[in-house]
Amino acid sequence: MKNLLKLLLYAWRAIFLTLFVKSQASVESLSTLQFTSASKVSKINQHSILPFRGINKGKTAIGLCAGPSLDKYVHKDVDERGDAVLVAGNNLVFKTGIPIDFLFLGVYGRGRPEGYDTSYYPNKKIIDKYRCKERKFFAKYRDQPDLGPPLPKREKKVGQYEVDTGASFTADVGNYAFGMRQGGTQMFAVLQFLLYTKPRRIILVGCDAANTGYSRRISFKKRGRQKFERLTHGWVQMKTFADMNYPEISLHVHNPIGLVDIGWNLSYGKSPFL
Repeated sequence: MKNLLKLLLYAWRAIFLTLFVKSQASVESLSTLQFTSASKVSKINQHSILPFRGINKGKTAIGLCAGPSLDKYVHKDVDERGDAVLVAGNNLVFKTGIPIDFLFLGVYGRGRPEGYDTSYYPNKKIIDKYRCKERKFFAKYRDQPDLGPPLPKREKKVGQYEVDTGASFTADVGNYAFGMRQGGTQMFAVLQFLLYTKPRRIILVGCDAANTGYSRRISFKKRGRQKFERLTHGWVQMKTFADMNYPEISLHVHNPIGLVDIGWNLSYGKSPFL
């Protein structure tokens, strides 16, 4: 009986050590992935992103996307002092009337019909007309130069941000390209920027990461379905990336739908601080 117990004990130890080694290898692999950033210096980001390094230190930053949970968001209930920094990753979030400090625009979307796509081309008139409080950023894709929209000629508070779809998330987006290998949601660029500006906390609103369509508040003619097959793993990697590079910054998901199990702080209702 004693010999049997010993054998079982040795077997469990062997299983535990095997699983532990595999988990450590996975963590090491993930860590390596997170730091496999674009190796080539980005002159575009040195010009347009570097000046914003650490500018939001001590503030609350809010990352806005256009998922249905955006309809529950009341800005004055969240930002009582009026000093929160709002950064949007969906081209049409400004249609809600929420004041946007920084707007990150993604692909050009040439040829796509108005009302059926949130990219730049089908919404060019209203996007060009809208003025951000601080800056409107247009994507410049390193590996696909024609994928991003052109800069407006008559607008002053605009700039480009360089993206490398073959690189992982990078902490130093002021000197290197934004990494987007983990997926195509514009919120990955928004979060890399927000983390770089060093706020004390970041609240994600409307980032539903689920196949639930769009917020009614952006008046999108066709509230189609979003495709998130690749993005779940990307959000998990973003959580790891933020924890590794910015452990001092607290991240919250307000009225979560698809990001419930990521490991960030969750809040429900009107205010994320209730």
